[in-house]
Amino acid sequence: MTAPASVFDLFLFKIEEQSKCYRGWFGNSKTKDHETPCLTTLKYNFDENIIKMNFFVGDVNEKMIGFKASNDKDKEAILRNVLSDLASTLGVEKNKYSGLKLGMIQMTSIRNGWSRDEFDESNFKEEVTKRTVITVTANIEDGFIYKAIRNHHGKVRFEKKRSHLKQEL
Repeated sequence: MTAPASVFDLFLFKIEEQSKCYRGWFGNSKTKDHETPCLTTLKYNFDENIIKMNFFVGDVNEKMIGFKASNDKDKEAILRNVLSDLASTLGVEKNKYSGLKLGMIQMTSIRNGWSRDEFDESNFKEEVTKRTVITVTANIEDGFIYKAIRNHHGKVRFEKKRSHLKQEL
C-alpha cells in the first residue's frame, strides 16, 4: 500500500461517513430503525467515471407509510419521492423550495486549509453531482425488492424484482 489517498478519495470517504446509519462494531445507529434512507454502499467506477450510491429505506420512514398496502403504481410514486428528496439532500438535484443545488456534496469540506490556483472546488463538486447515480431500495417483506434508480443524467426508473431470499425460505 504505497499509493496515497487522493483528495477525491477523502471527499468520497467523508460523504460515505455522513450518509451511513450504522457505525461501529455494535451496530449503534445514528438514526432509529431506518427513519431516514441509509447508505449501504458507495462505489466509484474509474472506467465509467461514475459514483454509485445505494441507499436502503425502511418502512418506518414517514414517506413509506402505506407503501406495503399500495399498488405498484403508488409504490413507484412513493419511492420516486424518497429518491427525489434524497437527491436534493445530497445536492445532486436542485432543492424544490430554494431552486439551488445545495446539499451534502456542496457542504462537505474538501480543502481543509490548503489551496492551489488550478483547483476549483466548486467546479469539482459540480462534476461530482453530474457523475452520481443514486439507488433507493425498499424490501418490504412481500417477496419483492423495489428500487428507484436515478442515473447520472437525472433519469429515474423503477424496478420490482422477486426476492431470491423469499424463494429460498
